[in-house]
Amino acid sequence: MDNETYNRNLEEEAKRQDVIFISVFTRMIKSAPEVHNWIIPLSGGYDSRTIVNYLYKLGVRNVICYSYGIKDNIQSKISQKVAETLGYSWYFIDYSEWVGKIQKNDIIDNYVRFAFNGTSVAHLQDFPAVYALKEMGVIHQNDILVPGHALEVLAGNHLDGRMQTCTNLESTIAILKKHFSGFGYYTKGRENVINHLIKIIANYDIPPAQICECFDWKERQTKFIANSVKCYEFFGLGWRIPEWDEELFNYWEK
Repeated sequence: MDNETYNRNLEEEAKRQDVIFISVFTRMIKSAPEVHNWIIPLSGGYDSRTIVNYLYKLGVRNVICYSYGIKDNIQSKISQKVAETLGYSWYFIDYSEWVGKIQKNDIIDNYVRFAFNGTSVAHLQDFPAVYALKEMGVIHQNDILVPGHALEVLAGNHLDGRMQTCTNLESTIAILKKHFSGFGYYTKGRENVINHLIKIIANYDIPPAQICECFDWKERQTKFIANSVKCYEFFGLGWRIPEWDEELFNYWEK
């Protein structure tokens, strides 16, 4: 990289991104002329807050926001404040109430079968919230959900300084293990998981320093994060992932 790359003017870059975001969300809005409401899973993070910011900036008012989890969690408090500031309707789904209701029927089993694509993981986090919103009559046909996926990946938030020192396949495992730590698979020394990881990344045929980022988008983002939209499809709803837009991707690639 040359010095120009390192010495970018942040104010100018912010203006360039603003132009790109306006283009991305204008295109998204035009792609769904018959949309009833735009439904936003709004957390306290910047990804989903960027979505509601640009919808508001472009004059879109048929927006409904929701948050979920344990009552009064910090993410939901930020979410509520943002939605109310913009004048958007906001709902909170208390998982201590709704998860129990779902467990009393076989709908979650049906969803898991629906969302599993042979290589993908059924994303469960949003399911109780979407189920609840349907039961409450908040979400209807012709509504489109817009989750804040992938922007933090494009912007480099998942990059790890240790990636530059990876010299072989085994050295990448220490970084990749974060993707498998949720249930202790790695920390319990599951050699079969580690060996399977090495087998997967050996087929990438790229330098070790690039493996972790490649694994993130190729295995995690597509087969787990993006696959969460199967939850919306299960209930017959549409979706968009504007922050994985090609125009935005190309900007960050440069």
